[in-house]
Amino acid sequence: MLGFVCGCGPCDDDADHLTSKESAKKRIASLCGVPANDPSLDWVDEMLRQADGPTLRGKIYAFKYSGGVAITHQADVMSCLPCNVRDCSGAEIQLNNEISQELVSGMKSKNVIYNTSGL
Repeated sequence: MLGFVCGCGPCDDDADHLTSKESAKKRIASLCGVPANDPSLDWVDEMLRQADGPTLRGKIYAFKYSGGVAITHQADVMSCLPCNVRDCSGAEIQLNNEISQELVSGMKSKNVIYNTSGL
């Protein structure tokens, strides 16, 4: 039954889409309301490349919060949560206590769009 449901598109229980850079960029584009090939998302390629690096392996999350859309890269070896936080334009989101709490709350497994950590 699960195979039938997942056969029609990406399934949240199917981890394969979490290792696809193309799928991650499409999900960010969808949240940001732009086509996946929009030049305004060129910065995403660098974030995805960094997430593949040996020292920055981890997860990339994308989700809506009160200030818009947040895209965060949380490397497994970093102690800050979240560390690299961007908006749809690629600009760094300035964190304060309220925004930090909201972003930490958004970093749930359902919002993972790319995972190189193996966890």
